[in-house]
Amino acid sequence: TCRCNACANISNLDLKFFIHYGSFGIQRIADHDELVGSDVNLLHRLLKNTVTEATGFKGYGLYTEAAIQQLGVEDVAAAMTPRSETYEYLGEVKIWVQDMNLVWETRRGEVATPFPVDSIAVSIEVDIGMPLERAWDYLIQPEFRNTLIGSDRMEIANRTRGRIAPGSIYQCYHGDMLVPQTILEWQPFESMILRELFPMSHAVSSLTEYRLDS
Repeated sequence: TCRCNACANISNLDLKFFIHYGSFGIQRIADHDELVGSDVNLLHRLLKNTVTEATGFKGYGLYTEAAIQQLGVEDVAAAMTPRSETYEYLGEVKIWVQDMNLVWETRRGEVATPFPVDSIAVSIEVDIGMPLERAWDYLIQPEFRNTLIGSDRMEIANRTRGRIAPGSIYQCYHGDMLVPQTILEWQPFESMILRELFPMSHAVSSLTEYRLDS
């Protein structure tokens, strides 16, 4: 049994997410497949780190430099805690750490949007023949939502650290008319609720909920 400090503190940690980008191979061992390669080894080494001791984060997301660059989220990483870990034979490894407790507290503080069942004007249910995550991508990406709602073009305003979040606005252009759709509730891969404001002589708004069930 390993007696190092990192292993000794594992029971005190919450969820840990390790995000890395690299290459790997698949090796058959007994009756199962295992991922192998230097990038896989790096992830295993990163499991033993000094993040909690240095930051106090018990639940965190750890991103390597390769992951940040591949995802193109340098602006998001700017709000994280930059660190480095040093390992024998690997040297210094640059990482960015996100406090997941802070993320959870922020999400928990969001107010749910009331959506009275007796006020629903139209309800449509369809079967979509694709994986849930792909259907979600088609639902939220402007280039695909154009087809869904029949707009000429669409942009997203008010992102939070580069991401779509409550308060983000889909700017939907129908000719010279702009119909903003403000996100009130956002549960990735599950559901979102939007408020649409129609530019008429008397302001008209509606709530639309999109929900995916596997």
